[in-house]
Amino acid sequence: CIRDSLSSADDFLSLGDTALSQDLSEKAIGYYRQGIKALDEDESLITELSLYTNLATALSAIGKNEVAAESYQQALVAFADNIDDIVEESFKKDATSIASQASFFLGMVYQDLGQFNDAVDAYSQASVLDPYHWASVANLASVLHDSLSKHREALAAYNKAYDLLTQTEVEPTDAPAEPRYILSQLQYRIGLCISHDLDKKCALEDASP
Repeated sequence: CIRDSLSSADDFLSLGDTALSQDLSEKAIGYYRQGIKALDEDESLITELSLYTNLATALSAIGKNEVAAESYQQALVAFADNIDDIVEESFKKDATSIASQASFFLGMVYQDLGQFNDAVDAYSQASVLDPYHWASVANLASVLHDSLSKHREALAAYNKAYDLLTQTEVEPTDAPAEPRYILSQLQYRIGLCISHDLDKKCALEDASP
């Protein structure tokens, strides 16, 4: 039972996050939905994005991917409708980061549902919102190669993911603690793309194995 003093969207977001961290997905879903109902016009965009995104994550955790996709989409609509009104740069950066993650997870949900063209769109949007989100580019390449047989486009995406993980100017988003295995896998996948008789050489042909 929710205490009467806990009635704001932020309160329900906090309760939902705690439940989700304890793998209590059904309980988290209830809190997030109450938080969404409690949203008002003065609510923080960060709170709104977090509620829809985390609700989707909880729904996906119990296999409700179609409903999860709708919730991720609602987060992205809220972002698109409100981001231009944000003046503070740090706030805008945080909101954009959440939207990028929502789009990335939406791509994963679409991939699980077999909606591969939609997955491509979602992963592409994630990488536009966050140009250093290497995993969205790598997953995009995987869908293009494995599911849509667009090997030339996949090759470009795999090379981009490799470049994001090896450049040193900016820390890649959610970079792996030990990137060597990931880089090896990317090189392997690049080789698969090249094997499809592409008349284009891999940009990494001189890279160390």
